[in-house]
Amino acid sequence: MQGFNGGMNSLWSQAFGARNFHLVGEYTLLTSLLVTVACVPMALLWSNLDSLLLRVGVVEQVTLLAGQYGRLSLLWLWSRSMFQVLSSFYQAQNIVLPTAAFDVLMVFFNCFFAVGFTFGRFGLPELGFVGVHWYHRQCSWLWDTLFLDKQIVWNLLSVGIPLAAGELLENIQLSVLTFFAATIGELQLGTHSAMMELFYFATSPLYAVIGASVTRIGNHLGAGPLAGSGCC
Repeated sequence: MQGFNGGMNSLWSQAFGARNFHLVGEYTLLTSLLVTVACVPMALLWSNLDSLLLRVGVVEQVTLLAGQYGRLSLLWLWSRSMFQVLSSFYQAQNIVLPTAAFDVLMVFFNCFFAVGFTFGRFGLPELGFVGVHWYHRQCSWLWDTLFLDKQIVWNLLSVGIPLAAGELLENIQLSVLTFFAATIGELQLGTHSAMMELFYFATSPLYAVIGASVTRIGNHLGAGPLAGSGCC
């Protein structure tokens, strides 16, 4: 999803820079449709996560917890994917402060509800893994079929699929390392997972800078002045 949204960000930025706001909306609707379709195989994969982990030799106790977590994660799969699409949609238009404020606010909500429902803190019931997903919500999304233009679909897929494939291969490499750590022991698996989360946290500003650069370059390319895009 992240790789696909990254490609869409460049197309949205160029369309916005060219002041073709209708095209921005068409890209948004089409991306929402494709992401919704992509949620189907992802949901099947997450639903059978425990069986897949058993086949690669992961400890049974770990697979049971991972399978439970994967099935409960289905509650927020589509809604989070739509949030990423809308975040890229607003970022392409240089509207970033509302999204940033919402992200910061959700960090506190996530800590409060996830810890509260999982461990029974802050006066909330102790629900275990179920509590991690209890507060997530889904929302509705409506569209028509006027945006299904062949050229728009081709532009979208020609940029999004290669980036999504690259992101997928990168995540597969990280998953292989996780599988190796899981076969050694639970302590090693926990240490590996903690270090990966720390790595993502430490490098998150770099990804933000890259995303901002893609947006600014796309705006300049869409508007016409190539010299301006080269200075970003």
